[in-house]
Amino acid sequence: MVHRDAPSKVALAALTRTRGSTFRRPGTRMLVFGDGQVVRELSGGCPQRDIVARAKEVIASATPRLVRYNAQSGLDVLMEKGCGGELEVLIEPLTTTHDTDFIDTLWTFFVKRQPVHVATLFAIDEEAVKPQRLVWNEHTVLRDSTAAHALFPLASALGWQTTLVDHDPERLKASDLPTGLKTVCASPSSLPGELPLDSHSWQLPWKSW
Repeated sequence: MVHRDAPSKVALAALTRTRGSTFRRPGTRMLVFGDGQVVRELSGGCPQRDIVARAKEVIASATPRLVRYNAQSGLDVLMEKGCGGELEVLIEPLTTTHDTDFIDTLWTFFVKRQPVHVATLFAIDEEAVKPQRLVWNEHTVLRDSTAAHALFPLASALGWQTTLVDHDPERLKASDLPTGLKTVCASPSSLPGELPLDSHSWQLPWKSW
């Protein structure tokens, strides 16, 4: 887990797909710091070193990347001779404290030894996008970072005047928000004073996105 006072220059690398014999299985994650230090390796040999190098680039650019390693990569003798497997790795920057909020939710249920599930949207048409996650258990959705952003294109197509409300000003500065989107920083209790609603307004239920 990344502590709240941890340095911001961190990337999370996750195995999304594997084929054949590999060092780790899909779902395994590795934390990479800006100075190259890692927590839990994903692979051995040259692929591991290359993943760390690419993670540093992701940290610098603050842009997620999807990378693949196979016999044509020219990075590992075992892969080239057909003895190794194939890897697909998602590398995402953790630039704000809220990028790790989902881990706190998972950790809570891990400590309680209770089942919990997480689904991650990380690529569209084989191209990496900013990961969006849905976390749920057998009773309810615990965290959903996908729903609100998915509604923006629809609202625009319908000609709606859309306002995004969040109590955290940092989330309102996210780079993937539509250009020109109106935002309001407010809590549920202060919202009426910050954004008066009338009979023509429609409000998406308040949740922790």
